[in-house]
Amino acid sequence: KELETRQSSRRTRTQRDELDRMMLDLLSYYRDLLALLTGSADEGPDGSAGLELVNEEMAAELRRVAAAETLVGTMLRVQAIEQARRALVANVAPQLAVEALMVELWDPSLRAKLHRAG
Repeated sequence: KELETRQSSRRTRTQRDELDRMMLDLLSYYRDLLALLTGSADEGPDGSAGLELVNEEMAAELRRVAAAETLVGTMLRVQAIEQARRALVANVAPQLAVEALMVELWDPSLRAKLHRAG
């Protein structure tokens, strides 16, 4: 029984760690998007180099998304990812945390709409 309990705990910890790594990857994507949206990734007027993109292999997609995205929407998505990471640490069911994150990534203003309606 004790062995089963330890194995179950290890399995749960592994799942949470994998989800956390996925969320860190998402944060790096949105960090790059923020760099593009704020102009931080551009070359400075004095020729100084801008921030390097973490996901340089996705530069074309990031630039396409940045053309249609807003700074506020991107920041709300970053906050949603950080909130999902905190939820995992607080032992929220992983599926619930990820589902809530996916909803907020789809429509980052949803939380604000719900607060205004309530």
